[in-house]
Amino acid sequence: DSQYMGEDLNYSIHPGEDLHEVKAAKYAGVDPETCHALYEKLMFDSKGRVTGIQKVQDANDVLADGDPRQLQTLGSTTPKFYGGLTNTFSYKGITLSVLLYFVYGDIALNNYMRDYQGNSLPYYNQIAYVKGQTVWSQPGQTNATEPSLYWQVNDPNYFEILHSHFYQDASFIRIRNIRLSYDL
Repeated sequence: DSQYMGEDLNYSIHPGEDLHEVKAAKYAGVDPETCHALYEKLMFDSKGRVTGIQKVQDANDVLADGDPRQLQTLGSTTPKFYGGLTNTFSYKGITLSVLLYFVYGDIALNNYMRDYQGNSLPYYNQIAYVKGQTVWSQPGQTNATEPSLYWQVNDPNYFEILHSHFYQDASFIRIRNIRLSYDL
């Protein structure tokens, strides 16, 4: 599921890789001086080994050479494991049954974050930023995780190219069923 919209790198799969492996340009935070998003561009030596990382302000710069090695593996949409756990408790004719369901070790594209935080501002109501998200608001701000709204709205590439910022851990544990009964 390598994701790069609109170019030849769509869905590149290499021998030995998981079919559901997600690859994308890697988000590297926000430039504290300019408010622009930063991305990691890998630097290679003549033997193809990674020798360093250059931070660039445009995801297109990461993929300009058409080199599929620039798409870094983010994880897989296939969970490492999943399952369920059930238990029944009984006491004096009262029975409580609980079923838990869990998934661990996969990632998912957060389309709400991608679509409603940023350049869709003129078209949709924006959702509120969640805990841990801080929008850049002034030069020198080092704790920002999100580019300024002005930049997000006016840079079409921020949302055109899928990058790691929109992927999140999709692991969860949920109560699937609870049943309380009484025996007469």
